Amino acid sequence: MKVQLQVRNVKGRKNWFYALCRRAEAGEAGLSYHKLIAADAVDAGVLAEEEVSDARRILPDAVFRELYLAEPSDDSGNPFGIAAIANCLEPLAQTKPVVWGWDLAKHVDWTVGIALDEYGRTCRFERFQGPWNSTMEKIVSSTGSAPALVDSTGVGDPVLEMLQRRPGTRFEGYNFSSSSKQKLMEGLAVAIQKREVTFTDGPIRMELENFEYEYSRTGVRYTCPEGMHDDCVCALALANIHRTRAIMPLVISDEVLRWAATSGSRW
Repeated sequence: MKVQLQVRNVKGRKNWFYALCRRAEAGEAGLSYHKLIAADAVDAGVLAEEEVSDARRILPDAVFRELYLAEPSDDSGNPFGIAAIANCLEPLAQTKPVVWGWDLAKHVDWTVGIALDEYGRTCRFERFQGPWNSTMEKIVSSTGSAPALVDSTGVGDPVLEMLQRRPGTRFEGYNFSSSSKQKLMEGLAVAIQKREVTFTDGPIRMELENFEYEYSRTGVRYTCPEGMHDDCVCALALANIHRTRAIMPLVISDEVLRWAATSGSRW
């Protein structure tokens, strides 16, 4: 009797492997279905419980469930979650930007700037193409004195240096590597699934919904399909991470001032 063994990580539902598993699970002749999850590996001593706990804490829920619980997602492996993306849609907020993220154009890509307000709502959205001189002018005029995180990869490095020379600006750079970009996207995925950021319908939503994750021997990698843009996603991710770390003005309440005046404190 000829036996064929198929062992594979779960990824989405719209694929041949998922369909084959369902046929086996339904009892089709010549097929059998067996599922191993993280708990089985822990019981067998080949996986540490601490690793599972760390993964549950760090990874988006959909990714964790596929990798560690063998539960296929409903959205073909989108790392942000289609429903979560839809839940974050809001009109452009008419509020003051507290932080910007800028993804610079490469070849046929777009330069995209996204600003978030103090609540994580998208309040400015710029998307354009043009020569570097006009690009820098538009970035400076749009950003003003707000903290901004700029993609400084490749040609972005000298552009960042020129932006930082402009008086009254607060530009910082973020260099994209395979690991740093992955960290950026994981942070954005968590923020979207917790609704810590909101954004408008249109190019931002389209790019987020086109994203997918793929497995490799080094782990999970978030990426956009070949031939598609990820400029909006990168700009949003840069703004999101910078919002949590940018130095904001210190606001001292009237209560604190009164306390300092009456207590004789010299701070």
